[in-house]
Amino acid sequence: MRAPFAAVALVAMAVVVAGLTGCSSGRDDPAALVSAYQRHVVDGDIEAALALDGTHVGPEQVLLRNAAYATAKNRMTDFTIESVHIDGDSANVRVRTVQKSGKRLTRMALTRKNGRWRLLPASLGYIEVQAGPDGIAPTLGGQPIPVGSTPTLYAFPGDYELSGTSTSDVHVAPATTRLEGYGSRAGAAPAVAPTPEAQARLEAAAQAHLDDCAAQGDRTTWPDCPFLADTSDKWWTASHWNIERRPVFPPAEWEPECRFGTGAGATPGCWMLTSEEFDASLTVSGDGYETTAEPAPATVRGWTKSFSPVDLRPLRL
Repeated sequence: MRAPFAAVALVAMAVVVAGLTGCSSGRDDPAALVSAYQRHVVDGDIEAALALDGTHVGPEQVLLRNAAYATAKNRMTDFTIESVHIDGDSANVRVRTVQKSGKRLTRMALTRKNGRWRLLPASLGYIEVQAGPDGIAPTLGGQPIPVGSTPTLYAFPGDYELSGTSTSDVHVAPATTRLEGYGSRAGAAPAVAPTPEAQARLEAAAQAHLDDCAAQGDRTTWPDCPFLADTSDKWWTASHWNIERRPVFPPAEWEPECRFGTGAGATPGCWMLTSEEFDASLTVSGDGYETTAEPAPATVRGWTKSFSPVDLRPLRL
């Protein structure tokens, strides 16, 4: 009568042992450890993944947060362990990651100490964020970006949206930047344009500057003015420029690489204004004689930090 009870006890013990084996952390298996890391990423818990490889996340790395990754599109949806190579206390695991946009191979490294494997920090991709105009409160992945900074932000594979708040002078449209797999890099530039009112103020300043240049005649200097006279054989006593056709100005463009100002006070980014070609000619007179040169093409170029009337005064063209 004791045998059935012994069999039951043996079966129960087997179930308990199997359950304990299933709870293994994977520290004795490089592939299992890498799989746990990648599973966290697929599940959207990048903070748990970073805890596995010991990555320190500073407060400036705003994309290495679950809240930021939750806003990303084209995230990792799956992965496959391709191979495992162990050499003493070092190991490399090749992983094929899957996004909607495609598949990429990556390699994760591990070291072993006291018989336990430890993940080394993964080779994350990064986004170089270019500065936007003042006042638009830019965000990337829903996270605020400090004004005036051009940070490098590390991130997991996915599409991140750079956005901001439109103002009375600047219209902001969403812009998307993509990290395809691990170890990739991308740039993020704000998609901004002047409002019609701001563009009109900028054009008025440019046209006024052009009129001032025209009145200076042969005293104009390059590159402050769009034309320059050859005075090597000067015989005239008076001169002025004729604007044969007023220039047309396409909307000003934001140039993140421009440096406004000099020295330590320089800040990144400025608005660039470039006209379409127009014709200008120089009229000179002296001793009762006057002549006008053939019209020649000219282009107005200039830059400014903002569209406010005060900041428009130092507009150089």
